[in-house]
Amino acid sequence: MISTVFDMSWFLWFAVGVGVIIFAFIILLTGNVNWGQKRMKVLGMLFGMRNRDVLWLTQSILRETLIVSVAVFHLRMDVAFITCFAGFVIIGALAYRGQPMKILFDVINGAAMGAALLATNVMWGFLNEVRSDKSILLIYILLSIFVSVYSLYFIIKDLGDLFERKYQ
Repeated sequence: MISTVFDMSWFLWFAVGVGVIIFAFIILLTGNVNWGQKRMKVLGMLFGMRNRDVLWLTQSILRETLIVSVAVFHLRMDVAFITCFAGFVIIGALAYRGQPMKILFDVINGAAMGAALLATNVMWGFLNEVRSDKSILLIYILLSIFVSVYSLYFIIKDLGDLFERKYQ
């Protein structure tokens, strides 16, 4: 179990760093509170969220952090990472979605992102162990960027749906 924690150390440190940045951002935004300012209107959307919505938001931030850390730090996708990613996908699908078709879409979408992460992992292994090729490196970089942006797009889209549902 300890070896799994050490294998995931890059992700854990990156997640802690992202958490500190988000915390600092929120502290800076809430300093000198004046409810008439636009920044407080944005933060006000986060107040009064249900526990399920907070769970969804937390897992989505952690899932995006995992995706970016796999792409940036070239982490090896072993059983621990696949299990962690699958756990985030399942928690996110069950915490946010209420309709069976949307849950199925989230699971299929998560499987596609997991497959893309595995593909980037295979490419990185090929570059290191078999042959270093500029075209494969370019494909690796573009696929890593695509997976990160693709995941971020769905998080922002679902976050918009969450706020629409909250204020209806």
